[in-house]
Amino acid sequence: MIAERIELAREKKSMTKAELARQVEVSRASVSMWEDGKNISVANIHKIAQALEVTPEWLQYGVKEPMIKADELAECLMVTRQIVERFEWDLSDSQHAKLAVHLYQERAKGSPDAEEIIVNMMQGNTTTAPAEVEARMRAV
Repeated sequence: MIAERIELAREKKSMTKAELARQVEVSRASVSMWEDGKNISVANIHKIAQALEVTPEWLQYGVKEPMIKADELAECLMVTRQIVERFEWDLSDSQHAKLAVHLYQERAKGSPDAEEIIVNMMQGNTTTAPAEVEARMRAV
C-alpha cells in the first residue's frame, strides 16, 4: 500500500513527518493521514516521491524499475527482428513486440545474450522465459 511505502521511505531517510510535511508544503496532519491510508493527490505523490528520493511509481505501485527506457526497448525490438529474420521465423508485429519486451526484461536482470534469450523464448524454455510471457506467446 502507498501508505506503508511512504512511511517506509520516510523512516529509511530518518525523516520525521514534520520534515516531510515541510518539504511537500503540507501540514504534518496531512502526512499522518497519508500514512494512515487516506487519499493523496497525484501532485502530492510526485512531491512526496521527490522529497523521499523514490519514484512515484514505487510509491503508488511498489514498482522498482518503473521507467522503461524507450531507446533500449527500441534496440531490443531491432535486435529481435534481426534474430527472427536470421532464423526465418514468421511472427506478427505483436509477437515481435512481446519478444522485444521479454528481451528488455531479461537484459534488465543482467542477461546479456539476446540470441539465447530469444531462441529459448521461441522454444518455450521456461527456465529463461517467464511463464506469463511464454503463455502469451503461445496464445498469439
